[in-house]
Amino acid sequence: MAKDNIRFKIMQAIKEEININGSDFTLDMVAKRAGVSKKTIYNNFEDKKEVVTCVIEDVFMRLEERRVKIVNDTDMDIVEIIKKLLVLIPVELSEIDLHKYESVCEKYPELLEYVNDRIEVEWTYITEYLELAMKQGRIKRRNFSAVKTVWLGTIRYYLVYREQCMSNDVTICEILSIIMNGLKMK
Repeated sequence: MAKDNIRFKIMQAIKEEININGSDFTLDMVAKRAGVSKKTIYNNFEDKKEVVTCVIEDVFMRLEERRVKIVNDTDMDIVEIIKKLLVLIPVELSEIDLHKYESVCEKYPELLEYVNDRIEVEWTYITEYLELAMKQGRIKRRNFSAVKTVWLGTIRYYLVYREQCMSNDVTICEILSIIMNGLKMK
């Protein structure tokens, strides 16, 4: 089995274990779920922290790839780009249980800092497009800190309470609609 395939299986297993057990997962649990030995995990990763770090980095790498694809889509107008960027994080992070990941980040605070930094990077891109759309007269002049607060609250709510929502896609679309209607020019 190729090394990349083994790493992928281990990373998928760790996602599942974190979603089930939070910070109480063990590498034995991961090995069993991945169908590999614990030695194989240590041949591919230095320790538990590195495996978790790779999983989180992978999520943000996929997010970055999707963002680049969105902003390079010449068929989309600026308002559509903003809409897609606003839902990017909730969509990419939807496969994780935020409560469980937070418990892991308590053990490894630098991971929480990394996640927060990456969310700030994504907000920077959104801000650039909001400012451009404002200059083009496509959206109203607004306090972006307030928009950011609503956006971050939306992400947190979506990731923590998504099981309680009737439909994740509907909930996110409704919230996005509320945000965009507050920005749209009349």
